[in-house]
Amino acid sequence: MPHFKHNDSSYGYEFQSVKEDLKQGIKREPIRKIMTTFLQPFLQYFLRPIMPILLLAPLALSGCGDRSGEGAIERQNGISRLSDTPIALVNGSYLYDTDVNRMAIEQGILLAGEALSVDDEAYNGVLDELIDQRLLALSAEDEGLSLRPDSRRRIAISRERILGNILVEEHLAAEVTEEEARKLYEAQIALRERGDEVNASHILVATKAEAESVAKRLDEGESLATLAYEVSIDRGTRLDGGDLGYFQAGVMTPDFSDVVFALGVGETSPPFETEFGWHIVSVTDRRPARQLSFDDMRDEIINYMTYDAIKGLLDDLRGGAEVEILVEGAQGVDAQGVDRPDGESSDVEGPDDDNAEP
Repeated sequence: MPHFKHNDSSYGYEFQSVKEDLKQGIKREPIRKIMTTFLQPFLQYFLRPIMPILLLAPLALSGCGDRSGEGAIERQNGISRLSDTPIALVNGSYLYDTDVNRMAIEQGILLAGEALSVDDEAYNGVLDELIDQRLLALSAEDEGLSLRPDSRRRIAISRERILGNILVEEHLAAEVTEEEARKLYEAQIALRERGDEVNASHILVATKAEAESVAKRLDEGESLATLAYEVSIDRGTRLDGGDLGYFQAGVMTPDFSDVVFALGVGETSPPFETEFGWHIVSVTDRRPARQLSFDDMRDEIINYMTYDAIKGLLDDLRGGAEVEILVEGAQGVDAQGVDRPDGESSDVEGPDDDNAEP
């Protein structure tokens, strides 16, 4: 898996092949793990329009909702839908084809720019959800819930989020392009060192005593993959049986890579310590490192560029903002301008990082 490290001033990071670069226990995670543990929920938080509010807010904010009559297809709640295709009529209120496809994208059924066919099972499943949501929203409107002060506050907050979503979407459309991805690929390939790479798995624990206990169980015939799942504190690899995949020595810290690259294929290390805890590593293969094609690396490059673009946008906004926390003991986001959804501060490679952690 790729990892970005500072080197080239044009792009700011060196792109090298490494499966893991962990945050929990091993500090940092690789881009795949960033996507699953940070970027994916991060994107969901910032890019996911809130469908209940999207359906309810126009009704509440406009104070009216023309559900029927001439022109209802063309304009609903003051929003022009001339180029859209009405799919369903729910108590006089239209649902449109773009509503279905947008929700399908938000749910991960589609990629941006794709569309479902109306006879697709997934299309009809999403449509059913939208019908239910529209019925709930219209019922809430009929009961006057949108007029309550607490409802108005929640709608206002959701309006902020939706506007933020639109800004991020526009920013990504401008920054994360195929042309820039290819430029980054060429820069990173030029920086990569060729040499051997190994395929290895590991277990990470907090103490020497725990590591010695694991080593004893391995000697007694227990599987490293099973033990990794059971005891490893490395969240990024535990569910994969400790698998680190293929990586080169240069992308790991020396105290880790020196031990791993001294092992032969099929050998397992004794417990050894790094700044992240105590490791036991097993090497399963060694091969000459191959040069990855753009197609091989494209998804990871796009993932990284997306993460970097969002982080850069937030850093710029915070850098020019005046933010004062008014409640004693409350904590805002970290100095980098990004908080992980699970409460961990972000810790990606930056200009002062000379080595990637294993």
